[in-house]
Amino acid sequence: MLFRSKKGVHLTGTFVIGLPGETKKDIRRSLYMANYSGLFDSREIYIATPLPGTELFKRCETEGLFSEGFSYDRLEVVKPNITTGDFTSTYIETIVEADRTHHLIKAHPGKAPQYIGDVWRRKRPIFLKVLYETSGMFVKYDLLKMKETYP
Repeated sequence: MLFRSKKGVHLTGTFVIGLPGETKKDIRRSLYMANYSGLFDSREIYIATPLPGTELFKRCETEGLFSEGFSYDRLEVVKPNITTGDFTSTYIETIVEADRTHHLIKAHPGKAPQYIGDVWRRKRPIFLKVLYETSGMFVKYDLLKMKETYP
């Protein structure tokens, strides 16, 4: 922290979640690290995307990890396309949206209704799941001040 303020260096943590082999616990730890470690001035959360020609794509193809309805024509880097035995694409979509909402509400508490309304408009099918995950994050990390442990 001292180094950044003296030298003017801005650190951004970049995290990719939803990779094969990752567990829900690993994903939650990554989000906790991104938001509460104090190591970063800002953070970016991305969803692993199996682009054609990559090793990730080949692995998904070989192991049958593509989400239901996956199509080359509708491949989007902002949507989860991988489902494993540990998580579904819906879980990834929900946890990323909950993290985003939690982050925005923490930064601007007075705009909470606006952010919740935004989730309702954009993510209606998973709205209640996002609300549940977001409130869980607030209770666990902000109210109870619980800390994640790292191996």
